Amino acid sequence: MFKDILVNIPVGSSSPAAVGLAISLARTFDAHLTGLAFAYEMVIPGSMFDSVSASVIETYHEQAEKAGKDAIATFEAAVKGSGVSVDTRLLEGSVNGAGELFAQAARHFDIAVVGQGEPDQDATEDLLIEAALFGAGRPIHPSGRAQARPRDGVLGRPQELSARDRRRAAAARQSQG
Repeated sequence: MFKDILVNIPVGSSSPAAVGLAISLARTFDAHLTGLAFAYEMVIPGSMFDSVSASVIETYHEQAEKAGKDAIATFEAAVKGSGVSVDTRLLEGSVNGAGELFAQAARHFDIAVVGQGEPDQDATEDLLIEAALFGAGRPIHPSGRAQARPRDGVLGRPQELSARDRRRAAAARQSQG
């Protein structure tokens, strides 16, 4: 059913539930798993742009890249020993632009798994879900905050979201069972 699965690798304090679900899906369907992490660009308001030095921007960029690489290392450790074929990618982009990049990547996979963001935290993952849902045209499986890490053979809630074009009216929730 699924041969190529994309998962957003959480960077920072985001929930790793999506990674566990994606590994479980890949193992169940003998699919290839691709993990995608983002190194987010610094957001500088226009009124402050002149007062931010290049060294501050460079330091932030280095920290964001390191956080992305650390997230990939954590992902690879989680996959190790699972028997799943895997590769990873690190992309750079703005918080808003990352959603579009994820949606473009998701177009080339059978399904994309994205974790929901934590309440009272940044909305990065929620933006990825929205962008993928309305921009990818492929099935998207959001892994909920409350969803426990999947046990072997247990894929979590049997639902996925899919939309076929960028119009909100095109979105449909498909429930099984």
